Amino acid sequence: MARCLATVSLASLLLAAAPLPARGGVSPQPSCQPSGPKARVCYDIDLDELRKSGSTTLRGWIEGTPRPSAIRVHNNSPDVVRLQGGEDRVLHTACKRHSTFRVKVRAISPDIPDIPDIPGMPGMPRLVVRAYEPSPRKEASLIAAELAPLLKAIEMQFLESRSRLLADSPPAAIADLLDTTERSLLAVLSYEELAPLRDSVQMEFLRARLASGREAALPSSRVMIAALTAVFAAPQPSSFDRVLDRIEQLLHKLRKMAENDDLMVDICVASTPATGMSFRMYPRYYRTLSYLTQTANVLTHVYRGLYAYEANQGFRWPFRCDPAASDPSPCTMLDLLIREKEIIHCDVSARMCYLRVDPAPPSICRSQTP
Repeated sequence: MARCLATVSLASLLLAAAPLPARGGVSPQPSCQPSGPKARVCYDIDLDELRKSGSTTLRGWIEGTPRPSAIRVHNNSPDVVRLQGGEDRVLHTACKRHSTFRVKVRAISPDIPDIPDIPGMPGMPRLVVRAYEPSPRKEASLIAAELAPLLKAIEMQFLESRSRLLADSPPAAIADLLDTTERSLLAVLSYEELAPLRDSVQMEFLRARLASGREAALPSSRVMIAALTAVFAAPQPSSFDRVLDRIEQLLHKLRKMAENDDLMVDICVASTPATGMSFRMYPRYYRTLSYLTQTANVLTHVYRGLYAYEANQGFRWPFRCDPAASDPSPCTMLDLLIREKEIIHCDVSARMCYLRVDPAPPSICRSQTP
């Protein structure tokens, strides 16, 4: 008989922060979400058992459909609990009308409160169990909706912490605020699809640390040095206020992206001197999430963020910008964090690709890559 449940680990995080049902001495009440006109996805978890033994099982099931389904299970509280098999997973179910799945949950924090907390506040496990949307555009919209309240909470927390800093606060206080904010952001932006966005966020915080004089805290590997050549050459702010302004602007941009359902972009890829050049871009440490086309075409449904790239004209002049490669060379990656009316332009003679404003009509990209 065919196996009814298989798991695909995605190794990342994100979600709409939904409070888990507390027991209070009685059986846990299931939490359910509709999935189509007649189906729904449900789960429950025994918090009393988690408090007493340090581990428990998240039990989930699908009601109302005999068809195979994909379920996303996501942990937005990695400092409180961990999920066996990965913090962000897609479970594929089949076989029965009431398909079931189980995920082992292990406590990290011994102090789990009796009542649910709110998004952005520590202490309570915050998990999401919902139907996975196979359409990239629709799944990105779900992710954006789940991100928006969490990013707003991080932004408000940053503003509150910044307001408490004195004008003569020591550098250590600034460094602590940067570190805390970056950790919170990376925990929220932890879906597999958001790997390029996490890279972009880390680059922004690295620039902030450079500007605040924290060079000693930077990684010393050749990979990072090659990746950040352009950063070291950039003009540096002269005060901590400007450093914190930069992070405040970043938090605001990220929140607005989520609120406006703007995690994806369609972008034209062009080349000089000829069309038909092969082009691929991908997050530097996660090549599986790659986008491939030939110039001049449009890459659709591309998640915003920082990308390495490879280009090849006629299989004779390949070049790339890949700081994670074994022998990296200094180059500037493509950052699609906030870009408007720009294209990726590859110059074969200069052996590099870069972002520039598109001066040509939209016909420069004659078709769209599926």
